[in-house]
Amino acid sequence: ALKQFATSPADLFELDYEMTPATPFQMTWTEAYENAKDSMVDIFILTPSERPNVFSAIVGAGFIVNETGYALTNSHVAECDGDRRAGLANGERLPYRVVARSNPLDLAVIKIEDDRKFKPMTIGRSRDLKIGDPLLAMGNPSGVTHSVAPGKVTGLGANWGYQWGDGGTWYNNWISTTAAIAPGYSGGPTVNARGEVIGLSSGMMTGDDSRVGFVIPIETI
Repeated sequence: ALKQFATSPADLFELDYEMTPATPFQMTWTEAYENAKDSMVDIFILTPSERPNVFSAIVGAGFIVNETGYALTNSHVAECDGDRRAGLANGERLPYRVVARSNPLDLAVIKIEDDRKFKPMTIGRSRDLKIGDPLLAMGNPSGVTHSVAPGKVTGLGANWGYQWGDGGTWYNNWISTTAAIAPGYSGGPTVNARGEVIGLSSGMMTGDDSRVGFVIPIETI
């Protein structure tokens, strides 16, 4: 899908996973979170303010896709300039660089600058989802690291788009959900009840009495 990255993110690095076959097994939400937490990253981009030693922070999230530290996030998160840091579950914040971005797809690849081996996210199958299935969005709202927002699938193949900065994104195959994908969840993983990532959280549409979160399906990425 990421034609601006050649053919797909897999052309940029060697992926360490295969799609997991569908199984009837489901974890508790605690187990699903524990399965995914070490593969999720909290993104912080710090910029100096006019006050000495005070910084402004832009926050988002992402998830690791191979052992060398490549991760996926939203382009509208990765585009921001500043001191870029990826936060791990143990509280460490490591520097990262932006490898590639696609504004029309609102997807980006980042590389955590560290020589250790990282734990890649377990990849699920969004095409196996059904209306009403439970989901768990993982993110970094207001800098509250490794937060979660539970919800259910409310739609498959939804049409939705949004403008941000100089970019704009439109898909016709969104997963819509009741999960509150608030600012800070952007770019983070949405996992199924087995703790497998089935999509990348991107945004939320709100109305007077409604709230709909939108997730890019993992097969699209």
